[in-house]
Amino acid sequence: MIRLVVAELRHDLRLWIGSAVIAGAAAAILAIMAGIVSSALRLAGAGRISDADLEGVIGFTATPVLLSGITMVIVVGGAAELSVAAQRQDHARWQLAGMTPRRVRRTILGLLAVLAIAAAVAGIAVGAALTQPVFGWLTSRVPTLQGARASQDPLSAASVIVLITALMLLGGRRAARQASRVPPIAALRTPEDPRIRMTVLRWLVAASGGAAAIALGVGMQDLPLTGIGQNGLFVGLAMMVALAAIAPLAVRPVLRAWTALIPARGRPAWYLARHACAHRITQSTSAVVPLTLGIVLVGSATSVTDMFASAQSSLSGTPAAAPDREADLLLFGAPLVLTLIASAVSVFMTGRARDREFALVQAAGATPRLVRRAAVLEAVVYAGTAFLLGLVIVTVASVVVWDALRRTAPDTQLSVGAVPMLALLCAGLLGLLLATLGPTLVALRTSIPRAVSA
Repeated sequence: MIRLVVAELRHDLRLWIGSAVIAGAAAAILAIMAGIVSSALRLAGAGRISDADLEGVIGFTATPVLLSGITMVIVVGGAAELSVAAQRQDHARWQLAGMTPRRVRRTILGLLAVLAIAAAVAGIAVGAALTQPVFGWLTSRVPTLQGARASQDPLSAASVIVLITALMLLGGRRAARQASRVPPIAALRTPEDPRIRMTVLRWLVAASGGAAAIALGVGMQDLPLTGIGQNGLFVGLAMMVALAAIAPLAVRPVLRAWTALIPARGRPAWYLARHACAHRITQSTSAVVPLTLGIVLVGSATSVTDMFASAQSSLSGTPAAAPDREADLLLFGAPLVLTLIASAVSVFMTGRARDREFALVQAAGATPRLVRRAAVLEAVVYAGTAFLLGLVIVTVASVVVWDALRRTAPDTQLSVGAVPMLALLCAGLLGLLLATLGPTLVALRTSIPRAVSA
């Protein structure tokens, strides 16, 4: 039985590597933040820094930890769910080999746990190497902290491992339960695309996110200017949480609607890319949601910052101070990097289905050039869908914050953070191109019969 599991792991190595990369990146981010906080606590306990400096360090890490936490719940759990759902036929083979449904479920969860622990350990090692540079930047801005050294605390490292493992298991728990119910006859059928359906939990999360966005929008009407600036970012984030929960329903119609505006007649590559993305909607959703989250993060943060500065400037009559881009990079860089990695890796994880489809297209007479163009256009479809969804959320959230600011500062200028969103879109598109075109170029060197039977 162990040999069977190992063989299946090797067969689906792309899936497990993808999940490990996402979990490892999340662990590295957590390790950096945990190392900074534990180092500050150690220095405060030794009397080397004041309580005010300690509060400043903890306050500095609070925002990236919160934003990264929201991002991790969405992308790490989603990666685990996708990796299990994509192996439906393989799990049916396990039952043909004699596994009971209960043992299938326990084996899947055990594999996820081992994968999460290994990825977390690797991520902690990377985070340990990056903790001192980040802490050094922070200490350079606080005179009383200059010269202080950061170090990883064993308890913090253990906490990171536990948290990453919990996220992986929670994300894959329902998919593992469904996998244990797959009838063995499914092993003899044509491979089906994985489907992640709406559940009661998803509806509850969507309702909670929508209610939180409405409550924040209404509550900000009575807040002072500073309170609006501090809470404005969370309007867009609450809307994003709701979208992530209903993504299995929301992504397909948006994808179909905007791609239908570009005529497919005379453009076979566009026709293939558009219909392939709409057909493999679970894979498309796993690529679109993380990039949308990144666009919402950078767009909401920029728009709220710009509008808050505009409000202050209109009241004081003096130009607003230049934004601290270095601080913004450290505050939002970690979750943004995680969203970009998750979006590209999710496409890479599900590349086997794409390779099989392209092999069938070649068998029907398509040229390798057409296949390459279709792979490029698939990345464009993913990126375009994510940008449209993110643009809608950021625009609505920005208007809500703008309306609240105008109650105190009527001359506040509306901003939607278009330039940073376009910059992130370009970065996301580059990652998606690598994830679609790279494996496609490798697959084109494989014989068509072998690719079809894979």
